[in-house]
Order: sequence, then C-alpha cells, then structure tokens
Amino acid sequence: MMRHTNHRSPITRRYAGTAGNFLFTLDQHEGSPAWVKSVAGGEVKGVLVSEPTNIDYPAIKHLVGLEVQPITVELAMGVTSPIFDWIQAAWSRRFSRRSGAIVHANFQHEILFEQAFQDALVVQTTFPTLDASDHNPAYLTVKIQPEFVRLTEERKGNSLWGEHKNNTSKQWCPANFRMELFDLHGRSVDCRGVKKIESFSIKQHIARLCTGANSVAQIEPTRVEFPNLTITLNLSGASDFLRWHNEFITAGGNRPDDEKQGFIEFLDPSCRNSLMYVDLCRVGIQNLTLEKSESNAAACKLCKVELYVEAMELSVTKPTRNR
Repeated sequence: MMRHTNHRSPITRRYAGTAGNFLFTLDQHEGSPAWVKSVAGGEVKGVLVSEPTNIDYPAIKHLVGLEVQPITVELAMGVTSPIFDWIQAAWSRRFSRRSGAIVHANFQHEILFEQAFQDALVVQTTFPTLDASDHNPAYLTVKIQPEFVRLTEERKGNSLWGEHKNNTSKQWCPANFRMELFDLHGRSVDCRGVKKIESFSIKQHIARLCTGANSVAQIEPTRVEFPNLTITLNLSGASDFLRWHNEFITAGGNRPDDEKQGFIEFLDPSCRNSLMYVDLCRVGIQNLTLEKSESNAAACKLCKVELYVEAMELSVTKPTRNR
C-alpha cells in the first residue's frame, strides 16, 4: 500500500497557522503597505444590557449596539508615504477617515486572515524613549480608531511575500536622534549634551455619536493633545539650560517671546540621512532637577529638564529657524 506523504517539514507544519508576519495596508494605494512588528485590538464587541424582570424569572439579556476597539500597531520609523501623510495630517487637525486592512500571515507568508477596517482616525502616536546608549531596534506605535472592523478570509492561502517582497522598512534605533532648540532671533540652545528624551505620545481625542437606528457609533475628532518633554543631559553640558531656567522661571522672563522653537531629528543607521522631524512649537522650560549621585562615583553628573510644548508637527524636511 502506498503511503501519502506530507512534503512539509515538521517545522513548516508547526508554524503553518501561526501569525508571524503582519502588513498594514491603507486605501489600497500602491507602495502604501508597511510591515508591522506587532498588532493588537480591533475587536467588535456587542454592548450587553441585562434587564431584571421579577424575582421568579432570570434577567433578560440582549445586545443594544456594537463597540469597536482601537487597533494598535508598531511600525518602523521610516513609514511609507500614505501612512506618514495620514499621521501628519492628524497632528495638523486636517482630519481624514481612512480605510484599509491589517493582513495576518504565517511564517511562510501565507495569508491567514485580514482585519478590514473602515473610516478610521489616528488617535495616538507614541515615540519610544530616545537614548544615546540604546542601539536596539525601535518602532513607532500608532493607534487608530475605526468605525467598523470586519474579519475576512477571502485571500486565505495567498502569498503575502509575492505581493510585497520589495516593500521594506528602514531600521531605526533610539540612539540615532538629534535635538535642536533656538529662540525667535535664531540663537541656539546647546543641546549636544542631551542623552535621553523620554517616550512621548500625541493624542487625538474623539467623541462617539450614535444616531437613529444605526448600532455602530460614528466617531468625530475633537481636540489634539501634545505632550510635554522630559530630557536628560550631562550637567557639564547644561549651561544654556541652567541659564534659561534662571531667566525663564527664577527671573520671571517667561513671556511668549521668550519661548523657544526647535525640532527632534530622527536619523537612519548611518546617522547621515534624516528619516523625519518632530517640529516643536512654543517651547518653555518648566523644571530642572539634578539627578541623585553618590560620592566617589565615577558616573557623570546628570540633570533632568522638563519642557512644555504647545504644538508639534511632523515633517520630512528640516524646519527653518525663521518662524
């Protein structure tokens, strides 16, 4: 009797149903898909109501609507243009609802299923902690809120790699950054001693509106919230920040004209080319503290500076000083 053989190796069989690759597609634009490190959320939950009747009968339970959970993805810093433009527009209050899909594939790049989302808004963009001593890969975390998500297996078994094998993302590590601050007259604040910028998030608040017989809530953008920044630098290179702290806080010179402008620049692995900029608008110093240090320790003395930022913009070109 002839035995049927399975040509797949044990390793292939083991990981055939494992979601090992993810692709973020937006509006079916060519060149828009981006490989995703991780994905979470996107569930569609029923809103349950339990109505008591009387002591002799159990409560009546039924659904009164749907609740769509946000989708959170981790992307490489050099995201593709349509996704970058979508995030950039959200920061600038040029809101746009976009549709697309998160494609889940196994380690052999065979599609398992897709989370097709509709009319989504970018609701949060989180940058990792920037640290001059950290050379591990890092990613941009983006949270989107769709109005509806549908799970589909229409393309199950198709090859994801064949469609997008030329779509690669640029690697980035948290050590590859540079910060610059300057006043209205173009005079720079020496930021060469900045060793770390704590993780920060830009948030888009939304309101959910349920109208008529529609069980799916419509989402409407409200306000954009920009975070403060916390930076760490060597005290030996913090002379400009110490002077700014004395003038801006101690001496009370904190008029709008005394605020700074600036940017954070993200660099590629060679540190010669820029990936993107976060433009910092109307920056003021709020606090400066000295980090705890021990006597006879060889470590450099550090200080931590807290900055408030009124607005931020995302750009691929270097911001000018004449603003």
